[in-house]
Amino acid sequence: MKKERTSIGDNVSIGDGVTIRDNVEIGYAVKIGDGVEIKNFVKIGDGVKIGYGVEIGYAVKIGDGVKIENGVEIENGVEIENTGKAKETDRKS
Repeated sequence: MKKERTSIGDNVSIGDGVTIRDNVEIGYAVKIGDGVEIKNFVKIGDGVKIGYGVEIGYAVKIGDGVKIENGVEIENGVEIENTGKAKETDRKS
């Protein structure tokens, strides 16, 4: 039987009541708010910030520097990347 493993990087902050399932990789300097649930086979990149009450489904990948707001539910198999700062589009009146 294959041993299931979870790894948590350095300088990670984990809030109260957080559930982390098997086969989860959490990067460096991640902040996880209270009451978060992280299901199996999830990969969380460096510098990610996860608000309170977030539910992260199976096989989710969250890229470096992503910020997830409070109460968000992420469906199974979703990949989230940090695309940088939003830019205001030019508009002509």
